[in-house]
Amino acid sequence: MERESLIERALERLRGRGAAAGAATPRPQALDGDPPPPDPENPLGGEQLSLGDLNDGGRREAARARLRALREGAPAGPSLQGHGHGHGLGRGRGSGAVGLRTTSIGGGGGGPSSGGRGPDSFGERIAALAHRARLGVAAAGSAASHRWHELPVIARQRIAAAAIVVAVLVIVVLVLIPAAPCGAPGGDSCPADDDAIALVPEDAVAYAHVDIDPDSEQFAAFSSFSGRLPMLGGMLLRSLTDVGGKSSDFATEIRPWAGDQAAFAVLPAGVGLDRVTMIEADDSGGASDFAAGVLGPRASEREVGGVDVSVSPRGQAAALLDGFLLIGDEAAVTEMIEGDDAGSLETAGVAAGIDDLPEDRFAYAYLSGDGARALLRTPGASSLDTFVSSGSATSVTAALSFDDEVAKITVRSDLDPDLAEDHPAFFSALPEFTPALDSDVGPDALAYLGLGDPGSSVESLLDRARSSAPALAKAFGRADRDLRNAGGVGISEDVLPLLGDEAALSIEPVAGDQVAQTPGVLAPAGTPYVSLIADGVDSKAAAEDLAGLQDPLVEALAPRGGEAAGQVSVFEPLQIAGTEAQTLTVSPNLELTYATYDDRLVAATKPIGIAQARAGGDGLADSDDYQEVTAGMPSAVSAIAYLDLRDLLALGEQVGLGADPAYARLAPDLRSLRALAIAVDDSGDGVRTDLNLSVGDAPEPDPSADEVGGE
Repeated sequence: MERESLIERALERLRGRGAAAGAATPRPQALDGDPPPPDPENPLGGEQLSLGDLNDGGRREAARARLRALREGAPAGPSLQGHGHGHGLGRGRGSGAVGLRTTSIGGGGGGPSSGGRGPDSFGERIAALAHRARLGVAAAGSAASHRWHELPVIARQRIAAAAIVVAVLVIVVLVLIPAAPCGAPGGDSCPADDDAIALVPEDAVAYAHVDIDPDSEQFAAFSSFSGRLPMLGGMLLRSLTDVGGKSSDFATEIRPWAGDQAAFAVLPAGVGLDRVTMIEADDSGGASDFAAGVLGPRASEREVGGVDVSVSPRGQAAALLDGFLLIGDEAAVTEMIEGDDAGSLETAGVAAGIDDLPEDRFAYAYLSGDGARALLRTPGASSLDTFVSSGSATSVTAALSFDDEVAKITVRSDLDPDLAEDHPAFFSALPEFTPALDSDVGPDALAYLGLGDPGSSVESLLDRARSSAPALAKAFGRADRDLRNAGGVGISEDVLPLLGDEAALSIEPVAGDQVAQTPGVLAPAGTPYVSLIADGVDSKAAAEDLAGLQDPLVEALAPRGGEAAGQVSVFEPLQIAGTEAQTLTVSPNLELTYATYDDRLVAATKPIGIAQARAGGDGLADSDDYQEVTAGMPSAVSAIAYLDLRDLLALGEQVGLGADPAYARLAPDLRSLRALAIAVDDSGDGVRTDLNLSVGDAPEPDPSADEVGGE
């Protein structure tokens, strides 16, 4: 009893304090249509409960009901429906905002003055759910804050520090690294600096820049690459160090005083051309001594535009200008010194074309349209013009870069549309396509050529060849004429229309245990066969057309049906890999075979060509060498070609190439070559050519092999 009396007195005192506090503290009032402001004594809203409510059973039950309603976020009895004298969730008429009414227990609050209805409509239910969600978030935040403050101070500090570190890492990875400038950790590789281009007059017909920084990745890659090809690398290095008409040793005569850049310029000089070599000079004294050795002891001194110039009796001049040693024809050196105010290649729009080249490069070159025509129309370089189209070019840029064991040459030609009408590019009539048949070509193919719309492509190439490659056009003309005369078959009219949307022409080996070898040369890959795969073909129509061409083909390839050779030759049916093929035996090494299936036409000089095309599994596209030399090439091209240089050289050595003295001198280098790929894309306003060459360790020849026999 004494304990109950003590409890009762404590409750009385608490009730008194609660009533006094309730009477002394005014509650904030809400404007009509706005949610009520928070009550400092009741931050979560809702009707406040006084301890007096716990005095009797009825009030205690009412209090419990209201507490349950607050916990569950739902109305507690009919008084929360917004009618009569209930209190709870309501919606103002003016704004529709959800508000929480806060009135004292026992006061009227619902009634007409509330201006709302219970949450009977869909909108009111949504409003009620939103309010409950806010209550849940607030409660969760309060609980999280409570648990956070229950942690020791040192634990809270460590967690905060870890969160800061994570946030910084996220910012670095997602924001800073992608935007990092070249050369910064995580950024792209920077192109080599080029300060020499600002010294070259804008009318220069040719310009080249080389990265000779011994610490750069590209120079190291070039050194490694040329180490595998010592003779070819030496030839290239000598061409780079032919200064002032004198060949110099780069390592001992240039490297000690040179900086990180070397450049070459060709300037117009009346009917001729003048040349200048520019080498960055970190040591001006060493550069002057080198120039004196190149010009010789009889050189004289004069001043041009405040710059001392040394001139040799042969008309060669040398000067130090803006940190570069200039050595070359006197007129060109003088023009570069006096041309400070006349504009340079750097300000002539050339840089825009250079920026389109790969940034990570060892060297690059620029040719004006006139420079390209002057250089590529010479007999020794005319074959390169096929990939440049100098006749309609306004400028040509090219880059040389190295990636592991692959050397990459990238050429870009900008074409003048008006000139292109009179001098169309060799590949301009070839449609773009995405190569897909390289997966059906054998993985060990020696050579592969891919074309889109082969019928029209071959015709277009032949038209171009009549002016740019007349020997090729004449050879095709003779073959077409012989076929017409022998069997009445026209290649253009009867054969090319059968080739569909894409064609893959390949040379593939037939490896065998009995393949003989020539002493001192590479092991051969086997007697090759030629295969043609055409996709997008109407196979039924093609089969009918080819059946009609059988007799003319027999007459053309085996006159009088082979009777002249003591045999009767006809096309015979043959089952190959589940497909019916037709084969004509012309000779032991030539068995013309073709088959049509699905939307494909396959023709080969041996029946195994049909089997390879039908085999499935890995093809050329899956081979390591092919993937290595085609990496980075555009997906859509006008033409693509691939050569397995190692096996082609081995085959050439087997048939006598190894006995050629000129080849024998280069053989140690050439045997290190692995594969080459070239892709050309003619977009109409420009020609893009990508050539990739891979190298490896040179294989050792087999000195004990026998010589190849047979046809």
